[in-house]
Amino acid sequence: MSEELRPTQEELEEAKDLVNQALDKAQKELPKEGELKVGLGWSEDPHVLENMDGAAGMAFAPGYFRIRFNTGPEDWKKSVKASAVHEYAHTWNYEHKNHEDVDRNKFVWEYVIDEAITQIFTEMIYPDYETPWRKKNSIGEISEHWERIKSEELDRKTENTTYPYPLYIDKSEENYPLWLGYSLSYRLGEKLLEKHNLEEFPKLGKEDVIEAGDQLFN
Repeated sequence: MSEELRPTQEELEEAKDLVNQALDKAQKELPKEGELKVGLGWSEDPHVLENMDGAAGMAFAPGYFRIRFNTGPEDWKKSVKASAVHEYAHTWNYEHKNHEDVDRNKFVWEYVIDEAITQIFTEMIYPDYETPWRKKNSIGEISEHWERIKSEELDRKTENTTYPYPLYIDKSEENYPLWLGYSLSYRLGEKLLEKHNLEEFPKLGKEDVIEAGDQLFN
């Protein structure tokens, strides 16, 4: 049996350098006070390769996030850097909300704001790279689901759902179109910036989400 270990040392070092570049940019714009650790690993997930340009991240706490990557997709380097900024923004938000464990968003409406921060911040840092999910769904498409989102999703406790499924990542598209939640958060983030600085987003509430959403999607 032949074996192949991925990433190779060379691939790992290249990804590490890309992440460090991204974090340097992010830290200058939204400084974090606490320690930050980053885990890097390989991904063969078809969803990551086909729909995410070869990189996917997850933030677990104010001081830690991980990125899994694959060097196959053409834009994998851009995706790694954008993923690093995206996950950094999550940890920045958790730090400012004073959450110290994995249950960092108690309700889905909090996650809506959380992803608004990540979408807006990633675009600020890397405006030339369009993430696959940011504008996947138009305002018109989001509007078709807004009333249902308000009534069924926002007040859900994240511990009682397969969060961030199905609103954010529904691969089957049986409930919502793929990436709907990310497009929703991005559009809401744009609207909220008309009244608030990004640094104020962690203190916003459900009423701010609904007000901005009603203005955009009704």
